[in-house]
Amino acid sequence: MYFFINSPPVKNLCYALCAGTVAILLTGCGARQMTGIIPQIRTARSEADREASWMLPDAPSQDLLYVSNLKRVTVYSYPHGRLEGSIEGFYGAQGECLDKKGDVFVTNLGTNQIIAYAHGAWKPLRALPGHALPEGCSVNPLTGDLAAADSDGTIAIYQNARGKPRIDTHSPLKQAFSCSYDDHGNLFVDGVRGDSSKFMLLELPKSGGGLKPVTLDQRMGYPGGVQWDGKYLAVGSYTSSPTGTTVVYRFKIAAGHGREVGATTLGSGASDVRQFWIQNATLVAPSEQLLRSDVFFYNYPTGGKARKTITHGLDTPAGAVVSPARSR
Repeated sequence: MYFFINSPPVKNLCYALCAGTVAILLTGCGARQMTGIIPQIRTARSEADREASWMLPDAPSQDLLYVSNLKRVTVYSYPHGRLEGSIEGFYGAQGECLDKKGDVFVTNLGTNQIIAYAHGAWKPLRALPGHALPEGCSVNPLTGDLAAADSDGTIAIYQNARGKPRIDTHSPLKQAFSCSYDDHGNLFVDGVRGDSSKFMLLELPKSGGGLKPVTLDQRMGYPGGVQWDGKYLAVGSYTSSPTGTTVVYRFKIAAGHGREVGATTLGSGASDVRQFWIQNATLVAPSEQLLRSDVFFYNYPTGGKARKTITHGLDTPAGAVVSPARSR
């Protein structure tokens, strides 16, 4: 979760408190001052939580859209948007990522974990221990390693998406939000600087050498997601006003510089888009506003008015991934 004064994410704290998820509020507010001492309010889902989860029998045979909400992950057929299932018992479900097999990983702030699910299944495969409240994640397409962007600004790397992570502590970020590998195994992370709370993009090159800043030729607002689209790095940015605009910029990255090659403006009232997902020529954007929650489908990279909207089954949507059916 983001903690900017007078920014849209602040109202999520109110939602969390009203929903009884006090654990999220406590861990989130204390994460920066308590690096390495993250309180484990709840470390496992209860039997009642698991029993409440469900998935339709035909779900595994379809492409599926997973949307993380505060207390659950809702699963829809893709691209039709039929509700196929709901995975319950989360405490601050945030970012999501995908491996080559189609397994879905969900960062869960309230338990400081990253939880993995097989395509179409509601029972977890495994839970990775978080380092410092993971916000976003991404899986290296070459090695299968999983990277997590942590709330204290550090980057955690899990070899083959298992076990305990290797931590990159040489980060200038006060808080890391989203991350994405490109096709070559280079990792990009966005967040806010420790000295100014301004947007910052970092690269962890495949060749090593540690995190390096990337200078962009476009002024950015609040961080709104990062994803490699197959050719360019797509980086989201949004403003804090109720009528603010969310834009996903495309950058060509070379030698520590990002040159803008295009911009996708998300219309139809998209707001507080924290982690989008690009699936071929479609950009899926969870949007959370004070009185409504939506998942918008946009033509990518043209953007503009959403061509499809999902409204059912949502409660403070934060992240999205599309997991393809394994038979395809």
